Amino acid sequence: MAVSKINVLFILFFLAFCGPICAAKSNNDDVKELSEVTVFSLGNNGFVGKMSRGEVLYNKILHGADSELIFRRLLESDLSTPEAKIYALCGLVKKKVSKSSLIMYKNSEVNLSVLKGDVLRKFSYQEIYENIIDNGC
Repeated sequence: MAVSKINVLFILFFLAFCGPICAAKSNNDDVKELSEVTVFSLGNNGFVGKMSRGEVLYNKILHGADSELIFRRLLESDLSTPEAKIYALCGLVKKKVSKSSLIMYKNSEVNLSVLKGDVLRKFSYQEIYENIIDNGC
C-alpha cells in the first residue's frame, strides 16, 4: 500500500512541475506556427465551414498568458508573415490596446492573402490594417 502512495505522490509531483513547462513549449510552438501562416482568415471557410489553422492559433494565444506581449513581438518581428502580423494586430485590438500605440505597426509596402468563405484574394497590408483599426476584426 505504501508503494502505491509513493507512486501517486511521484506522479502528482511530476505533473505539478512538468505541466507549466509542457504548456510553455506548446505556446512557443503555437507562436512560431502563427508567425509562419500565409493566409489570414476569420470565421468559417470553404464548403464545410472550417476555421483556419491561423485563427485556431490566434485564439489559443489570445486566451493564453502574455498574449499582448506575444502579439507585439509578432508585429515587430521581421520573420513574421504579413498575415501573422494582421492576426497579431487583431489580438491587440481585441485586448483594447490604444489605437495610437498601434500606429507604429502600419506598413504599406506589402500584400497579404485573405480568405473569406471560399474566395482567396490579395489585399494591401495598409487596407486591412486601416479596416481593423476602424472596425475591429
